[in-house]
Amino acid sequence: MNQEHAFCLAAEKLIGHSDAEFIRDPAEAARFLADDRRVMESQETLTVEEELTNATGEKRVLLTTK
Repeated sequence: MNQEHAFCLAAEKLIGHSDAEFIRDPAEAARFLADDRRVMESQETLTVEEELTNATGEKRVLLTTK
């Protein structure tokens, strides 16, 4: 699932924005950012299950490789 689908928005509306601007739960956004930073600092691939509450309020679990 890509971010377009997860957030129910077109790519043009996502580009230039952070996850925190679209994720309602600050703790969820912080976990996404922490995983992103871990990958950037280690320069290694990370596969992780991420829980996301989408734009309609539905909770989903994503298997994400970064």
